[in-house]
Amino acid sequence: MDIKQLKYFVQVSKDKSFTLAAKSLFITQQALSKTIKNLEDELGVQLFYRTSRGVNLTEAGDCLLEKSKHLLNELESITNEIKDKFNLQKGTISLCVAPGVLRSLSPNIIIDFCDTYADIRIKKYEYNDLICENYIKKGIFDIGCSILPSNLDDIDFIPIKSEELYLIVNAKNPLSQKKKITFKDLANENFVAFDNNFELRHLLVSKCKEAGFTPNIIFESSDVALLNKLVHLNKGIFICVEHVIKDINEKDICFIPFSDKCFKWNIGFILKKGNQVSPILKTFMNYVLE
Repeated sequence: MDIKQLKYFVQVSKDKSFTLAAKSLFITQQALSKTIKNLEDELGVQLFYRTSRGVNLTEAGDCLLEKSKHLLNELESITNEIKDKFNLQKGTISLCVAPGVLRSLSPNIIIDFCDTYADIRIKKYEYNDLICENYIKKGIFDIGCSILPSNLDDIDFIPIKSEELYLIVNAKNPLSQKKKITFKDLANENFVAFDNNFELRHLLVSKCKEAGFTPNIIFESSDVALLNKLVHLNKGIFICVEHVIKDINEKDICFIPFSDKCFKWNIGFILKKGNQVSPILKTFMNYVLE
């Protein structure tokens, strides 16, 4: 007699039908019938009466059902105790996050997760995109939440979501009259941009080179507000993500979408390539993805 036989027996007892029980257990009715027949042969008793409406327990079946439920409950209790003892749902996750990512996902997502999983603690650190990637490659943090890396060597990327990117331009700039923009339209413009620690900077340069030119970046910073201020002063154009432009209220600034639908800001988890994902890390990842 084994646990599988008892689980099958209890399911047939519950459904009062081999057909229904087989569907619940995701096995064939033939396999289920054979398992129950082997159990009856081993015990030397009949467990079910077959009727036109299904099956009913015999006296021996009633006795076995009571014992089986008790045994299966004990097994579940032991399993949960072992999980608790070895901290399979307890512990600490070290998380490095790139700027703007949590704002895009949900500002309170970590707080809500910790409320839901009180035994899992998250230690959060914020670094620019490329610094996050470097720390993950070195194994300094368990997981990162960042932008799609331009170089996926030694990194596994699990997508979470994407946002549209927009050209931010002063209303005095002739580009402001366009409904959609291409990179070829930007060949003679002055750019203000994120510095080299941001993936968006490298994506910008790559797209401009595909269009046949190198962007003229006159100012770079990690400060979004400062870059937006320079556009407000009509010193240059800036490319930024959708959730940022929603908070810009200057009337002399225009936001123009790109005609290239593949030009997006892609957010995801970054993990050191080949690293085994722990149970608590899977719990966190599934929570965010769902």
